[in-house]
Amino acid sequence: MAGANVIDYGYMVVDSTSMSLSQSSTGGVPTGAKGIQITVESAAVRMRLDGTAAATGIQGGDVLNVGDIFVLDSWTVPKQNWRSVLLGARFIAKAGDGSTANLSIHYFD
Repeated sequence: MAGANVIDYGYMVVDSTSMSLSQSSTGGVPTGAKGIQITVESAAVRMRLDGTAAATGIQGGDVLNVGDIFVLDSWTVPKQNWRSVLLGARFIAKAGDGSTANLSIHYFD
């Protein structure tokens, strides 16, 4: 994201309950943000971007493993309202055994 500035940083501890970015340390997607980068730090998660609750099973969403970086912004998805996609994003710890996963989140302008 050349030319973009980091405008906020947050983190989220994801457990066995489907969670949205509004439950992150920033309380959601900051006003003015035009891009996001999420790094999976400690355990795999499942992610859904369609507003449906993420679940631990195979239909529960895409798997993001430790070390994976997910990027979504208005430059790579110009014809989509990427912000509404992020507002609908849901995450859950993949293991489903009570363990937690940590997500590191950077927002860009």
